[in-house]
Amino acid sequence: MNFRNPFVNRSMIKTPGEFVGRAREVKSILDRVVKMQCSSVVGERRIGKSSLLYYICSTYKKELGEGYEVIYLDLQRAKMHTYTGFLSEILKKFDYPNDVIKEDSGFLRNLCIFEEAIEELNEKIKPVVCFDEFENITRRTGEFTDDFFESLRSLANSGKIAYITASKTSLYDLCRGGKLTSPFYNIFTNINLGKFSGYEADEFVGSNRVLENFNKEEIEFILNLGENHPFYLEIACWHVFEAKLKGSIDRSKIRKEFGEEISQYRTFKKEVGTSLKQEKPGEKESLSTVELEKELDEFKETSIFMLLGEPGGYYRKAVLDPVEYLVNKKNMNGVYLCISEPYEIISGEMKKRGINIKNLCFIDCISEKSGENEFCIYVRNPDDLEVLKMNINNIIGEIGAHKFLFIDDLSSFLIYNELRTIEEFIIKVLNDLQINKTAALIASIKEKTPKDLIDRISPRCDKIIYVG
Repeated sequence: MNFRNPFVNRSMIKTPGEFVGRAREVKSILDRVVKMQCSSVVGERRIGKSSLLYYICSTYKKELGEGYEVIYLDLQRAKMHTYTGFLSEILKKFDYPNDVIKEDSGFLRNLCIFEEAIEELNEKIKPVVCFDEFENITRRTGEFTDDFFESLRSLANSGKIAYITASKTSLYDLCRGGKLTSPFYNIFTNINLGKFSGYEADEFVGSNRVLENFNKEEIEFILNLGENHPFYLEIACWHVFEAKLKGSIDRSKIRKEFGEEISQYRTFKKEVGTSLKQEKPGEKESLSTVELEKELDEFKETSIFMLLGEPGGYYRKAVLDPVEYLVNKKNMNGVYLCISEPYEIISGEMKKRGINIKNLCFIDCISEKSGENEFCIYVRNPDDLEVLKMNINNIIGEIGAHKFLFIDDLSSFLIYNELRTIEEFIIKVLNDLQINKTAALIASIKEKTPKDLIDRISPRCDKIIYVG
């Protein structure tokens, strides 16, 4: 092989062609931008927040057209750490004369000038600002006061500008931590950014960035090392590709070198090549497939089970394995709610596994389609929960006894809906299922599911199963 190793990204991805996955998050953010609504991307370091914001800034015209203008600002830069520098840089990025913001004009006068400038920009464009590393200003409360955030909030609330922020923790926590009383945070919808789904990880490793692709065994090895974390997958790909360039793959050596490199980046403790999950007091150990089937053998009419899984291998352990057991071995009829992946992908994977999809009716709420086919009803908007509930009840009423509802990833609902809204929806659905003598299986990626949501739903569940 006489190729250069393409897996060299250790910082923000700036080339759109190298950006992989996150389609749901991009769609959710842009859907809100169309209505000049604000989004807050929250996730750990090196999970891809900066790359996501930069990708949106680089490609938004394909989706939004010429009427919008989206800019990217890195709030780590020193010039952004004063309110005058902050306001001035925004205007500069929008090609508006930024010398109108003057140090000697005074705080309130500069805020008024900025508001007037944004209103003037609205005559030509719909301005959108991506703020990366937002915690850099919320902790500088001497410079960025409640009045400052109130001014930003007022502009966004009136539809004059939209914001997309990226931070390690929620804006609520950042504002409260900085002792700010402004309700700035409550105009945002949280977009929780976690590890790749199984499909995204496969797409990342199998993407056509190299002239000679990885084979099946190499892909499995890379996925085992990276465990669906985009940054660690990039590093794993680099080490395997380097080994291929040298003519042989020594897995022990690669594991050692991979471990040494990621040790400087990790934000959590873990031995390389072992599960991320650390057992906590009162929490069951994750199950093998045989043990899972034993647990599901108790799944009967009106049972409500919750399956909590880790990102690595989630779709096999928390989705495909239980559905296969209920449909093929227990001969149950199910309604499958597609939240994380489209019907075409899910049904294709099930067919490969030999799952009898004739026993399933699918509701797909993320494919942006309407209508139905033999096996699937399409709901265009995943935030239209009343329509979702109506379709669930209609299908449940039509199929015979021995039936269940399967929700394939509760945590994905958080991309499209507020936490409280999801809680109310799930509780209403579970109440309807009990009336109709229908069981429910709710799967979710544990690390992406807020504890509050689990705590609210778990009292309704007969069993919570940790599938690893």
